[in-house]
Amino acid sequence: MHIQYPKWLYHKTEKAVIVQDEAEHKALGGGWVEVPFPVDLEKEAEAVEKHGEAEEIVEDEKPEKTYREHMAEFESKADKAAKLKNRDAKITEKHRHSKKQKEAQ
Repeated sequence: MHIQYPKWLYHKTEKAVIVQDEAEHKALGGGWVEVPFPVDLEKEAEAVEKHGEAEEIVEDEKPEKTYREHMAEFESKADKAAKLKNRDAKITEKHRHSKKQKEAQ
């Protein structure tokens, strides 16, 4: 499934962000993807063996938000946006209707 905008973007070294449109997406630069990066423990272990001790290994560190939390927040924002769009359409239609009534009088 390809989600247009708004959507979450993920980077290996930066915090996840929500972008509202393609312009914001392009402004971030390279390295951003739509799917969170999985941790490859084997590659991490190989890197430690090859280059000595890692600069920092924090096993108990948890991500700021889980993927499910990101998706719940995204869906919540999408629901709000849809409700606002629907509300705006109703207001516009009501305004058009009242304008037509005034013109008819």
